[in-house]
Amino acid sequence: MLKRKKEGFHPMIINFGKSKPIEKSEAHKRYTAADYIAPEVRNGRFETTASDLYSVGKMLERGVHGRNFRDLFNNIVMQATQSSHWCRPSVRELIV
Repeated sequence: MLKRKKEGFHPMIINFGKSKPIEKSEAHKRYTAADYIAPEVRNGRFETTASDLYSVGKMLERGVHGRNFRDLFNNIVMQATQSSHWCRPSVRELIV
């Protein structure tokens, strides 16, 4: 989401329905074909901020597909949707 501020827009990351502190995440296999769910979560690993970032990247990818401003987001999408969670940047690294 984008929150409008005096100096422009401030990006905000939201959870898509199962909000809880990351320390309390549970590992369980996700039986879904939804491509926005990180590969490690589909395979039964714990959800992390890296898996949330993967979901955001996939949503951005879908949202900008075929639009003129896609090039602005390509770098973010490529970094956020790395198949290995170890290769994904933190949110702070991504927006700096």
